[in-house]
This record gives sequence, C-alpha cells and structure tokens, in this order.
Amino acid sequence: MVSVRYLDKNITTQLINMNCPNIVFRNVWQYCPHTTRPEIPNLKEDLYKSILSLGYIKNNYVYSSLNRLFDLLGSYKKIVIFINLIYKNNELRREIFNAPGSAKIITMGKYIRYRHNLIRMGLITE
Repeated sequence: MVSVRYLDKNITTQLINMNCPNIVFRNVWQYCPHTTRPEIPNLKEDLYKSILSLGYIKNNYVYSSLNRLFDLLGSYKKIVIFINLIYKNNELRREIFNAPGSAKIITMGKYIRYRHNLIRMGLITE
C-alpha cells in the first residue's frame, strides 16, 4: 500500500494566498520531501522566520528579539507555537507581560508585530 503524503497545511495556505498555479504545488510537493540539498529540509523553518520578520527587514530591533526567542526556544516553529499560546491564553498573556523588566521573554510591541504577521499569513486564526 502506498502512503499518500500531503503538503503541510501552512505551506498550502501560503501558496494559495500567493495565487500560485497548480504546477507550483506539484513541484514543491515532489521536490521538498525527497531532496538532500541542505536548504530545502529547512524550508518550513525559513518560512516561519520570514513570516515572523515580514515587513521589518531593516529593523534590527525585531531581529534581535527574534534571535533571542530563537536562542530560548530552539526553533522558529516553537516561536510560532509560543505566540499562538499567548494569543489564545489570557492568563499566560497577563503573566508574560506583567513580569518584571529583566524577566520578560517578549515585549508587548514585538508580540503584536509577530502576531499580526502570523494572523495575516493564516497561521493564527482570529
């Protein structure tokens, strides 16, 4: 029996948002899972990083925060999950943003920027 694999829902959603033709879906599906090229297995992480920093390319303030979160959590996927948890859990949000200055993992302004990008790309639904 042949196992059918589908593209990750987030990648599919992004390709649909970009109005990609069907050939792009097929090429991504055929190429990504089976390649040994070093840049492709990290496609999902690169997509998450790009989405989190979308629109803030020249802003070192956002990149320093993103790098600090990456060092703390270990991957961009975990950052997306963390932002999603903050978004959906009022108690966690209160606890994180009411922490003393040096104990803050993320500030409200950076959280709002990241959250906006994730909502815009369909990774967090309102």
